[in-house]
Amino acid sequence: LWQEDEGLFMDYNFITKQSSAYKYCSAYYPLWAGLTTIEQAAHLQANLPLFERPGGLSMSTTPSGLQWDEPYGWAPCNWIVAEGLRTYGYLDDARRIAAAFVSTVDENFLSDGTLREKYNVVTKDAEVHVTAGYKENGIGFGWTNAIYLKMQELLNPNSP
Repeated sequence: LWQEDEGLFMDYNFITKQSSAYKYCSAYYPLWAGLTTIEQAAHLQANLPLFERPGGLSMSTTPSGLQWDEPYGWAPCNWIVAEGLRTYGYLDDARRIAAAFVSTVDENFLSDGTLREKYNVVTKDAEVHVTAGYKENGIGFGWTNAIYLKMQELLNPNSP
């Protein structure tokens, strides 16, 4: 699934025997799982700007209107990337991603007193305008709550 020319792991269509050209945040899952080489990790780190937005990591680079695309960021994916980067020694990048996502959660909590399922990481708010798929933005979502705490640990200067 590794695409050297892209520096990303990409989906593969086993029927057409072709790799997808779709850039998606799941490219970092092998990093989190500890399955990448040092060279692949360096390429993934260099490709962070593809997904980084003011409020965290966008799920993809494609604004399709679907909930799993640009401009939406989900806590689990932000954590998987941050933790994978930390594991491979990219602590500054991991903390930058954590800080961006935590600030989005904080700002929205101060605004409406809730933690949400997903956030618009481009505008740093909880406003979602999904045109297809699950259109709600759940309140008090467990994975956001847990990952917010894990990111706070990562942001602690005494954290390894």
